[in-house]
Amino acid sequence: MADTATSVANEALLLLGQGFIAALDEKSQKAEIARLFFDPCVRTALRDANWNAATARKVLPRISTDPDFGWSYAYRLPSNYIRIVAIYDGDGDKLETDQYDLEGRAILTNCGEIRLRYVEETSISLMPRDFVDCVAALLAAKMASKLTGSNSKVQNMYALYQDRLNAAIGSDAVADEQDTARDVSVLEAIR
Repeated sequence: MADTATSVANEALLLLGQGFIAALDEKSQKAEIARLFFDPCVRTALRDANWNAATARKVLPRISTDPDFGWSYAYRLPSNYIRIVAIYDGDGDKLETDQYDLEGRAILTNCGEIRLRYVEETSISLMPRDFVDCVAALLAAKMASKLTGSNSKVQNMYALYQDRLNAAIGSDAVADEQDTARDVSVLEAIR
């Protein structure tokens, strides 16, 4: 069964020793607080790591007006953009951070074409379990003060979030290494 906002909120409530909710849109204090923090927690967790399940690639459209100074071209970021994983020129060469600037919802550069690899906003139901665990811990941290009145519970939940995030990054890093490995032809393998 896919994770939902309600199931993740219930995991966060369980971490805080609180009772469950039937739905995120119910009229209870717990549901209202969970609803307030749920989407920002998902976006924060997406921003904090290069999640393979939320990674996309796109050739960016050029903005019709070029920057006034400093760079030759401006490119519009996708509407579902969360964070940059990597930027490549038209030949597929990776750009270094001094070869572009991120300003507002645009990337400025001297490259005539750029390709973006980025983390995109996506549904929690499409994400792996380690991501869901991170969101539940972060949501618990955000809700802890209101629901428990305990600052130590807030700190414990933030620490749990960091631990879960570090573990997820560690396992995702292996997948990233495999993702960037290129296929080797039979001829190259023989050499």
